[in-house]
Amino acid sequence: MEKSVFVRVRKADVAVVKKSIADAKKFFEEKAGFEVDVKVDEDDFLNKDSAGGVVVINGTGKIEVDNTLLERLKLLGETALPAVRLELFGPSASRKFFD
Repeated sequence: MEKSVFVRVRKADVAVVKKSIADAKKFFEEKAGFEVDVKVDEDDFLNKDSAGGVVVINGTGKIEVDNTLLERLKLLGETALPAVRLELFGPSASRKFFD
């Protein structure tokens, strides 16, 4: 619910993100009911060797939302690991609780 945000991306993705900002702003403004100022951070880029994604930072720089591919894979690994373990090794005979 910020009025101003910066988007940090890889240098190679700047053009794609600038094209996408207009649609994202329109969608946000319809849902939130107020205008937002979105700028691409062209002073500080994500690592060129990263797999891509965006980091959105509020206008004061205190709130940062990391939506890069690497971060999304970390989250998936944390949440999906129990299901993968169950599929690979089956139920554990020594496990008492399955919550």
